[in-house]
Amino acid sequence: MSSRQRCAGRVARVTGASRWIGITIARQIVAEGGRVTAAGRSRDALEQAAEALSGPDRALAVPGNADDPEHQA
Repeated sequence: MSSRQRCAGRVARVTGASRWIGITIARQIVAEGGRVTAAGRSRDALEQAAEALSGPDRALAVPGNADDPEHQA
């Protein structure tokens, strides 16, 4: 399997995905054929990040705060 398809068929949840290392990790997963749920606190920034990651077919923006019990699974 080539490294460009290493994540094919997989979905990863990336927290902090609207900025810095989170968006970099999400971008790499998408580049390797995967999909991401991009989590973070800023709805607008997440939606922009998801669009930059090839749109809703590859990335889903999920706003929330991981420290807030209401947002924890």
